[in-house]
Amino acid sequence: MVQDFTQETLLLYAYNELDPLMATRLEQRLMIDPELKAQLNEIQECQSILGTPEHAPHDTTIQIILEESGKSQLEIH
Repeated sequence: MVQDFTQETLLLYAYNELDPLMATRLEQRLMIDPELKAQLNEIQECQSILGTPEHAPHDTTIQIILEESGKSQLEIH
């Protein structure tokens, strides 16, 4: 049975979030399906343009949280 891979599957694969068994199946299919490989290449090009997302909060955000956490319960309400 030939499995159809969705755009979501390709995105999960591109971000290394696809389960190992499915990733292996997709890799096998990529070797023989140039259209699917082209779709993956397009996703990977977009990834490189977008770059790595920053997961750290801005310094100002951290400062506000630290200031607010120092207030007593009475000051908050």
